[in-house]
Amino acid sequence: MDNERQKITFEELWTQLGDDEAVLFGLTAAHPSGRRAANAEEERLYEAMAARQLVVPVVDSSAEGGPADGNPSNERIYRVPEDLLAAYNEDWSEDLEALRQQRLWMGKCLQIAGALYGGMTWGVLLKLYRRRFRDAGAAEVQEVFRRMPVERRGFTESGARLIRDDLLADGTFDTYAVEVQRNKPFYIPNRAEIEEFHAEGCLLNSRECGAMKLFLIRTFQYGEDAAKGALLRLSDGIRRGEAPDEDAFDFPSRAARKDFRKLYDELCDGTRLMANRGHTNQELRDRQERIRRSIRRNRR
Repeated sequence: MDNERQKITFEELWTQLGDDEAVLFGLTAAHPSGRRAANAEEERLYEAMAARQLVVPVVDSSAEGGPADGNPSNERIYRVPEDLLAAYNEDWSEDLEALRQQRLWMGKCLQIAGALYGGMTWGVLLKLYRRRFRDAGAAEVQEVFRRMPVERRGFTESGARLIRDDLLADGTFDTYAVEVQRNKPFYIPNRAEIEEFHAEGCLLNSRECGAMKLFLIRTFQYGEDAAKGALLRLSDGIRRGEAPDEDAFDFPSRAARKDFRKLYDELCDGTRLMANRGHTNQELRDRQERIRRSIRRNRR
């Protein structure tokens, strides 16, 4: 592998790492003879990194790097491949780490934008990006986006807009934007919401989600994971415009079914929809009411 090829390959690999993976990679590179996972979470990360050939698992009980307490595979250690270790020692820099942070955040912004909007302007992407990098300008956002591998973007430039790849491919987005989204404003999630969506694949911290989750736990004795799973299915159904499958729940009484329907209606009003460019139905109703009040005041 020549130096130029090595540099390009390492940049691509490094900028695809999450924060925890980057830290673990650095720790492993500091122990060329191998390092054991310190706990089950590190073991999970190592296995994911090994699948991408960022580290190599080796059976050896004499590894450096700390105790193996809690390690589910005490005999297994992990090493950074020699060519990748050489590239790391030669090519890693603060500028490269900054690029990783930028691409990581850009990926999170594009992920939530795909769910909330389907298509957007560069200006909307800039607002999302500034939730972390407050001083970023339009040129920086465009450069970070365009330097990302195409397969990691999920969006394609189409004129002055960015459109989700699958919607652009099937040719439905223009009609959807005109007939459904119309002139609705874009909802710009805060940083915590962007991080939550990246971690969970959805936004479940609203008041309505909390009320439904509590109902599921109290009514059906669901555990935390079961309640979250049911809530995810309900939320996904709302976004797809599907009615809930009430037969999936063993309601103990008619009153419980009635309470469920009331909470479900509230959940529908509190779910962020692509049709509303990320706003909830309730937020848009509140916005329209504020506009009407403002018009009435100005007529006096």
